[in-house]
Amino acid sequence: MEVLDIIWQYIAPIFGGLSIAGIVSAIIYGCLKGAFNRTISKINTEKIAKDAVDKGVEKVKEVSFKHNIQPIVQSELKKVTEEANEYLKQELESVKEQYAKLLNVLGKFAAYFDNSIGVPDEAKVELKQALLDAEIEPTTDEIVVDSEIVMEDTKSAEKATKTAKNEASDKVQGDR
Repeated sequence: MEVLDIIWQYIAPIFGGLSIAGIVSAIIYGCLKGAFNRTISKINTEKIAKDAVDKGVEKVKEVSFKHNIQPIVQSELKKVTEEANEYLKQELESVKEQYAKLLNVLGKFAAYFDNSIGVPDEAKVELKQALLDAEIEPTTDEIVVDSEIVMEDTKSAEKATKTAKNEASDKVQGDR
């Protein structure tokens, strides 16, 4: 104990009003600061940053984007079908008009033979019956496209798209 008292007598004037708790705190602070500095210097921030970037890039590569285009394709197919139906209606009306004109010409041509003596009456009756059979009755038929056929076409398009995606991903994985 005497040795500690002698040491204390020399140290006490140096530190003046400091207490033992203050001195112990300073020593602990110095030890901890040295330990932390050694630990921090061992940490390789460049390696951590490189690993983080590599992992982020791998996650971005794995991200896939899925989008269903079936509703858009169906609506566009409906528009195209409606336009085609309108075109067909116009052409059908034009053909019906021309057909009616031809029947009118044939009717007048048949009337030419009505007063003919050289043509037998049976032939005249058959000609009139043929003209009556050939006349068109006005109809309001509409062309309707079966929606199931459109659905089957879109399903086959989806299958083709999936097959192409699988082939592309197989090729990419094969290149790695």
